[in-house]
Amino acid sequence: MEGIPIDRYNLWMEIYRLYSAMDELGLSREERIEAAVKRYMDLSPTIRRQLPGFVRRLAVDLFELLPAITNAEDSASHDANGKSGAA
Repeated sequence: MEGIPIDRYNLWMEIYRLYSAMDELGLSREERIEAAVKRYMDLSPTIRRQLPGFVRRLAVDLFELLPAITNAEDSASHDANGKSGAA
């Protein structure tokens, strides 16, 4: 995947697309997971061998990304409040 140029919004749009695709699979988490696994099993064995590693990396990275973006947002909010309070 190296060498693919990524603009500043692409990552966030892809996360949104993944969210939307999962959301369309069902109302509950159980329904979504069941439907995703069914679609996974419909894939070729070659693709199925590669996907678990991709899913694992995404799960770990997204799990760690959530508190990082929350902290960044909190810092930005604190900085904005400090600047507006100093004026």
